[in-house]
Amino acid sequence: MKKAEANVAAARVRSGDRRIIAPFSGIVGTRRISVGALVSPGTVVTTLDNISKVKLDFSIPETFMTSLQPGLDIEAGASAYPGEISKGKVVAVESRIDPVTRSVSVRAVIDNTDVHLRPGMLMIVQLIKDRRESLMIPEAALLAESDQQFVFTIDNQNVVTRLKVVIGRRRAGSVEISEGLHEGYIVVKEGLQDLRPGSKVTIVNAKDLPPAPARASGLVAQPG
Repeated sequence: MKKAEANVAAARVRSGDRRIIAPFSGIVGTRRISVGALVSPGTVVTTLDNISKVKLDFSIPETFMTSLQPGLDIEAGASAYPGEISKGKVVAVESRIDPVTRSVSVRAVIDNTDVHLRPGMLMIVQLIKDRRESLMIPEAALLAESDQQFVFTIDNQNVVTRLKVVIGRRRAGSVEISEGLHEGYIVVKEGLQDLRPGSKVTIVNAKDLPPAPARASGLVAQPG
């Protein structure tokens, strides 16, 4: 009986040696060995990836070092999913600058619960260092006089008013308004040279106006 018990225990050990148990759950890749092949230590059997969260490594020029810190938001897109943006956060910044490229390595973590992203993908990254909501208007709507900036607005009776504004940052074709305007104002972007405060105008693209208060700040007006 003792011998039989020992044989059973040995058989269980040998059976366990034929099972490979991963320390975590994930997605299994293709099999790298054939049935009946001898597996020795170090042989790659398959791949196993837990990609519910992915690490994204990228480099940025050293000139942006002052604004780098863990916790910054990033947005990344992959060519495999046009128009789809994945959001993540910076978790680590390399302590050394690459002396050849003069860049610093950054690591971010992106939530990937839908497992769209796969290891090895090429992604385009936008590092967001100063996110805030602001009022933007088309740059063409600005009217500069010496060191001051003005815009023409139109009220509900289509009467023109000229307002002094304070501008902030600029983007391609747009400018931030720090003071002088509020959300929902109707701003003229074309036909400025013919406008005078108090005159009544016809809004050429009135049909394109969204309902208040989500009105777009970019109208074409002509004296009427």
